[in-house]
Amino acid sequence: MGQEIFAKLARISIETGWALTHEFILTANGGAQFDVEDTMSNSWIRVELPSNGGLLLRVPAGAQYRLSFEKQNLNAVGVAFIKGVLADMKIIEPKDLNSHPARKAYLRSIGQV
Repeated sequence: MGQEIFAKLARISIETGWALTHEFILTANGGAQFDVEDTMSNSWIRVELPSNGGLLLRVPAGAQYRLSFEKQNLNAVGVAFIKGVLADMKIIEPKDLNSHPARKAYLRSIGQV
Protein backbone atom coordinates (compact mmCIF):
# COMPACT_ATOMS: atom_id res chain seq x y z
CA MET A 1 0.00 0.00 0.00
CA GLY A 2 2.76 2.47 0.91
CA GLN A 3 4.52 1.87 -2.41
CA GLU A 4 1.31 2.68 -4.31
CA ILE A 5 0.93 5.96 -2.46
CA PHE A 6 4.54 7.03 -3.08
CA ALA A 7 4.30 6.04 -6.76
CA LYS A 8 1.21 8.22 -7.11
CA LEU A 9 2.89 11.12 -5.30
CA ALA A 10 5.79 10.89 -7.75
CA ARG A 11 3.36 11.45 -10.65
CA ILE A 12 1.77 14.57 -9.17
CA SER A 13 3.25 17.85 -10.33
CA ILE A 14 5.87 19.31 -8.00
CA GLU A 15 4.45 22.77 -8.76
CA THR A 16 0.94 21.85 -7.63
CA GLY A 17 1.73 19.88 -4.51
CA TRP A 18 -0.62 17.48 -2.77
CA ALA A 19 -2.28 16.71 0.54
CA LEU A 20 -3.05 13.53 2.44
CA THR A 21 -6.10 12.45 4.42
CA HIS A 22 -3.95 11.57 7.46
CA GLU A 23 -1.55 13.53 9.64
CA PHE A 24 2.05 12.38 9.54
CA ILE A 25 5.41 13.10 11.10
CA LEU A 26 8.47 12.96 8.88
CA THR A 27 12.15 12.84 9.61
CA ALA A 28 14.48 12.93 6.64
CA ASN A 29 17.88 13.93 5.40
CA GLY A 30 19.77 14.00 2.15
CA GLY A 31 19.43 17.43 0.59
CA ALA A 32 15.72 17.62 -0.20
CA GLN A 33 13.38 20.60 0.09
CA PHE A 34 9.99 20.35 1.76
CA ASP A 35 7.50 23.10 0.95
CA VAL A 36 4.26 23.63 2.84
CA GLU A 37 1.51 25.97 1.69
CA ASP A 38 1.08 29.27 3.51
CA THR A 39 -2.67 29.74 3.23
CA MET A 40 -2.49 33.37 4.38
CA SER A 41 -0.20 34.59 1.58
CA ASN A 42 -1.03 31.91 -1.00
CA SER A 43 2.65 31.02 -1.30
CA TRP A 44 5.02 28.26 -0.18
CA ILE A 45 7.21 28.06 2.93
CA ARG A 46 10.43 26.14 2.17
CA VAL A 47 12.14 23.91 4.72
CA GLU A 48 15.56 22.58 3.74
CA LEU A 49 16.07 18.97 4.84
CA PRO A 50 19.69 18.94 6.01
CA SER A 51 22.08 16.34 4.66
CA ASN A 52 23.14 15.39 8.19
CA GLY A 53 19.61 14.82 9.57
CA GLY A 54 18.16 16.19 12.77
CA LEU A 55 14.90 17.60 11.42
CA LEU A 56 11.38 16.49 12.38
CA LEU A 57 8.32 17.79 10.53
CA ARG A 58 4.65 17.42 11.48
CA VAL A 59 2.19 17.74 8.62
CA PRO A 60 -1.52 17.92 9.46
CA ALA A 61 -4.09 16.07 7.36
CA GLY A 62 -5.35 18.36 4.60
CA ALA A 63 -2.27 20.60 4.53
CA GLN A 64 -0.90 21.06 1.02
CA TYR A 65 2.79 20.36 0.58
CA ARG A 66 5.39 19.35 -1.98
CA LEU A 67 8.79 17.71 -1.89
CA SER A 68 11.69 18.24 -4.26
CA PHE A 69 15.24 16.95 -4.43
CA GLU A 70 18.55 18.47 -5.40
CA LYS A 71 19.44 17.19 -8.87
CA GLN A 72 22.86 16.05 -7.77
CA ASN A 73 21.48 14.20 -4.73
CA LEU A 74 18.47 11.96 -5.19
CA ASN A 75 19.40 9.76 -2.22
CA ALA A 76 17.24 11.33 0.45
CA VAL A 77 16.32 8.97 3.26
CA GLY A 78 13.52 9.35 5.74
CA VAL A 79 10.91 7.81 7.96
CA ALA A 80 7.26 8.83 8.12
CA PHE A 81 4.95 8.05 11.03
CA ILE A 82 1.31 8.16 10.01
CA LYS A 83 -1.53 8.83 12.42
CA GLY A 84 -4.13 6.20 11.64
CA VAL A 85 -4.13 3.20 9.35
CA LEU A 86 -1.89 3.34 6.27
CA ALA A 87 -4.45 1.39 4.24
CA ASP A 88 -6.99 4.17 4.90
CA MET A 89 -4.67 7.01 3.85
CA LYS A 90 -5.50 8.63 0.52
CA ILE A 91 -3.90 11.30 -1.60
CA ILE A 92 -6.13 14.32 -2.08
CA GLU A 93 -5.87 15.32 -5.73
CA PRO A 94 -5.32 19.05 -6.32
CA LYS A 95 -8.63 19.33 -8.18
CA ASP A 96 -10.50 17.92 -5.14
CA LEU A 97 -8.49 19.66 -2.43
CA ASN A 98 -10.74 22.57 -1.50
CA SER A 99 -13.87 20.44 -1.23
CA HIS A 100 -12.28 17.57 0.73
CA PRO A 101 -13.36 17.14 4.40
CA ALA A 102 -9.73 16.78 5.59
CA ARG A 103 -8.84 20.09 3.91
CA LYS A 104 -11.86 21.85 5.39
CA ALA A 105 -10.97 20.54 8.86
CA TYR A 106 -7.37 21.72 8.42
CA LEU A 107 -8.44 25.21 7.33
CA ARG A 108 -10.85 25.44 10.28
CA SER A 109 -8.05 24.41 12.66
CA ILE A 110 -5.89 27.34 11.51
CA GLY A 111 -8.75 29.85 11.43
CA GLN A 112 -9.07 30.08 7.64
CA VAL A 113 -12.75 29.10 7.41
